[in-house]
Amino acid sequence: MRLSLRKNTANPFRVIKDLIQITILFFFLFEIPIAGPITTRRAACACALIYVLIFRSRWVEISENCNIKKLRRFLLSLFLCFTISAINYLFYPQTSLIVVYCGPHFYVYEFLFIYIFGIYVFLAFGDENDFFLKYIAVIMIQTVSVYIAAFNRNVRMYFYENFYTGDDRFGLTVSTGKRIMGIGLHSSMGSLILFSGCIALVVMRRKRYISATVFSILYTLVLGSTFLIGRTGFYFSIVLFLFYTLLSSDKSKTIYSGILVALFATYGLFLILSKMNANVASRFMAWSFEIFNEETRFDTINTLREMPFPKFSMQSFFGTNILRGITTNGTVIRNDSGYVEMIGGLGYIGSFIYFSGYLNLFTAPNFERSNTKSKLFSYFFIASIFIYEIKEPCILRYDVAMMIFVVLLHDAKTRRVLE
Repeated sequence: MRLSLRKNTANPFRVIKDLIQITILFFFLFEIPIAGPITTRRAACACALIYVLIFRSRWVEISENCNIKKLRRFLLSLFLCFTISAINYLFYPQTSLIVVYCGPHFYVYEFLFIYIFGIYVFLAFGDENDFFLKYIAVIMIQTVSVYIAAFNRNVRMYFYENFYTGDDRFGLTVSTGKRIMGIGLHSSMGSLILFSGCIALVVMRRKRYISATVFSILYTLVLGSTFLIGRTGFYFSIVLFLFYTLLSSDKSKTIYSGILVALFATYGLFLILSKMNANVASRFMAWSFEIFNEETRFDTINTLREMPFPKFSMQSFFGTNILRGITTNGTVIRNDSGYVEMIGGLGYIGSFIYFSGYLNLFTAPNFERSNTKSKLFSYFFIASIFIYEIKEPCILRYDVAMMIFVVLLHDAKTRRVLE
């Protein structure tokens, strides 16, 4: 089977439905402010919640493909984290030295953005192929926007001025072209979202739903966009491709895909760099490939090692809701690691409950039915998100966690149908 739309997509109602689903998925993955507290992600999640409530009779499909006990443990963990955070909010005095504060509302968002939206995607999209094709379409739309922004400063600055919320210092690097933005997409977390598109492509290639040539072209385009946005997704995409190559049963076509990806990537890299200022291009290359430079690699490791770690105290034991900042007893919480930030927010006990809950969520889909190679891919998806959390928060930001959950749900559904 090759990449193609269904025969009934000529039906205008079907086309409208597809466009609506792609739009909702795009607005969820790439959050854009609309007005005040309203954002595209919150609007998309509101649509998802309405759908899930209307079609709640279909929730049985979740139980058929999931370990319900593990899903309940995940929900219980969110409730316990919400309770700990609420207690901290009510009784822990806040200071003016807070950079990032994670209150009880955050765990409500996690419930809505990961669990409810994940269930919506699983139920609303016709089948697993339908979901993956639309997900790839969304990622490719964003990939095109990244390339346009890389080659056009005016577009890049428009994206920054209208779609970026964060540190104003980021504007200077965007203006000079040292950092690239997409539509509501930037930095390493943005590159990780693009990496999730590579996951979808590998899944579709393994199912033989797209040809080796189409896979190579699309994978190279997404790989290039991760290179432009942030290094982390770029590194993960390379590792994923190598992992896919090692486990592939069709070595000849996999090698063919590898050669195409290498050729396209090399040509694309030279094309991108030729459009950049020489100094910017030099710094961009040094920054992107510093993991392969022994001196800079150890600089990065030492920087992570030297970041403040909360000392053991009553505050670090029970948490303060402060992910970054200074507590009332003078403890500095300023560490890029998602694990360390969560210790500041929920304490040692709460952070253990929090991450244990997500381990339950990701292992809830019944991929135990899968063959050894499918299991290895599933474990790779799960491991990648927990490894990335060492560098900086990932699970805390919804997108990829929802994607991993849905990918594994669809894989479990496919296995059950095949049986």
